[in-house]
Amino acid sequence: RISIINHGDSILDFEITSFTELVVGDQNADVSHRAFYGLFINTMEEDEVLFAERKPRSSNEEGFTAFETSFVLGNGFGDFQFETDRAKFIGRGRNLLNPNSVILAKPLFGTTGSVLDPAFIERRNLRINPGSSGVICFITGIEAISITFLVNALSKLLMPLSQRIIFSFPPAIIYSALISSSSKVLAMPLFKRTGF
Repeated sequence: RISIINHGDSILDFEITSFTELVVGDQNADVSHRAFYGLFINTMEEDEVLFAERKPRSSNEEGFTAFETSFVLGNGFGDFQFETDRAKFIGRGRNLLNPNSVILAKPLFGTTGSVLDPAFIERRNLRINPGSSGVICFITGIEAISITFLVNALSKLLMPLSQRIIFSFPPAIIYSALISSSSKVLAMPLFKRTGF
């Protein structure tokens, strides 16, 4: 959850772009064979939720689905933008300190499918009046169940009343509210690396 307060005397518009790098194996495998492990990831977007599904490489390996979504508490405006291809977001000859899509104010492409280097990149717009504040919340998690189940669970969570009730609690209470016997859905602040 990111809160922004406008202490000035004019309306401020913010374009907030988040980047979550997906780690598709243990750290050593990610560092040494990132491209190989990326071959087993398929990304998609449904109802403003990004998904990355890792297919099992063998019959005794379990598949996983990572997801991320965000929403604005306050005066959001404009369209939700996303990208799941890290290379398209960063651009040739650039890095995460100066990605093309941010530095050149380019819209995000909305790429999904089998991308070589998957990531979750989202963009939201927030307008804050003088003396007011706005909040952008991120929900990121990993689950070993179907995308259909996650879409249904997240659609209930993302209803406006649910957003205000759930995100008024501290993160530990949010975690307890979302967890069930068959689910490992986590509500947590934005972080850089998601492993599965």
